[in-house]
Amino acid sequence: MKNTSSWTSLLTMTLLLFTSFALSVCSSSVQTKKSGTTQNSPCIDSTKIDLNGPCIMIYAPVCGCNNVTYDNECLATRSGVLRWKEGKCK
Repeated sequence: MKNTSSWTSLLTMTLLLFTSFALSVCSSSVQTKKSGTTQNSPCIDSTKIDLNGPCIMIYAPVCGCNNVTYDNECLATRSGVLRWKEGKCK
């Protein structure tokens, strides 16, 4: 039982570190071109971050607006990402 607790702690810490890194890399807004003007729009909503929420572990990569590749839409959503496109980031 102790071994399971260690793995859970390690996984939790890894997810927290990954999220911290992703948030530090991502600026608070993404510059998008729309009708010739630049518009600020948020990329990450920190109120939507839920690293303990359930996700089916199917590999269907998406590229978040923060230019981070997530294994699927659910994992991007759990990380607070508001927009993504199908496929890996380039």
